[in-house]
Amino acid sequence: MNNPHNMWTDATYKYIYQTEWFDKRLTTFDRVSGKVYNTQVVGQNPSHAMSNPLNGMLYVALNGEDRVLKLSPGEFPTALGNINTGPHTGPHGHHITDDGKYMITPNALASSVTIVDLASEHATEIPTGGVIPIAAWSDMDHKAYVANLLGTPPKMLSSLTVIDIDGKKKIKDIDLAENYDPISGEHKGEAYGLGPIQTPVSPDGKYVVSANFLSTTITILDTKTDKIVKSLPCEPGCHGVNFGLKKGGGYYAYVASKFANDLLVVDMDKLAIAGRILLVDPKDGQITGNYGMGGQGVLPLPLADAGMLAPTLKLVGTGQLSPEVEGWLTLVTQQQRGN
Repeated sequence: MNNPHNMWTDATYKYIYQTEWFDKRLTTFDRVSGKVYNTQVVGQNPSHAMSNPLNGMLYVALNGEDRVLKLSPGEFPTALGNINTGPHTGPHGHHITDDGKYMITPNALASSVTIVDLASEHATEIPTGGVIPIAAWSDMDHKAYVANLLGTPPKMLSSLTVIDIDGKKKIKDIDLAENYDPISGEHKGEAYGLGPIQTPVSPDGKYVVSANFLSTTITILDTKTDKIVKSLPCEPGCHGVNFGLKKGGGYYAYVASKFANDLLVVDMDKLAIAGRILLVDPKDGQITGNYGMGGQGVLPLPLADAGMLAPTLKLVGTGQLSPEVEGWLTLVTQQQRGN
């Protein structure tokens, strides 16, 4: 594949939808066997894919265009229409709210975000002033955090923009590098981040975890105060973040880096690195080039957000899930189900 960037799955966890960011293609393959079912042209620079938990429809952001493509789920996704995000926008790491009502796109080329009512597909573009808004994520109360790759001029070198999705307005900017001196390269205190990329909100709504590629740090922000409470060391090319379920309750954050063959695991109860997973298969052949190539997106299963998990839980006992997935779901706690 040509620069596989970010991936998503269907409600059964059978299909994986993988975007090819430096190309025009979306590839659908089998999660277990790796068998490729379908490779199709979807548009310029497909970056992220995500589904609506209400109906399973798949939405692919086209970073080289001004639209998000809507497709049917399954082995051979079918294009069903486009959602225009505004002129010269270049949507990238979009997010669909846990209840399936809204989609928010960070518009990398336009210093804006677009909020889409998915029932009517009406889109509202909101200027934010951030430089290269690259990824967005919302909590259960429709408060969204948008990572600005190069900050918010004139004072913020690195920032998150907070959006009120229901009110369709910007609330404020958060300075991730408030204690950083760009001249000396020194920072006061422990917590700071430069160059945020993926920035998901934890499923319980308590924290925002950002992968910062310039500072090679993981920043953790408390959503009650919108203050950074901790930063952790990351690997070169720190890029992808997503949450997974922790056995017995709670969550892990998984962090992928573009230039390191390991996956960092952050315990969200302790706000500390719990360990790392080496992304090397002993059965692989000898590496002949591109040493140190890692990953960009990460997709822990079962999906951790309660709204995204719910469609899969409804399939338990129907015969549509594999025994492996059924086994996973027996371990999901009531707290993780959102109850």
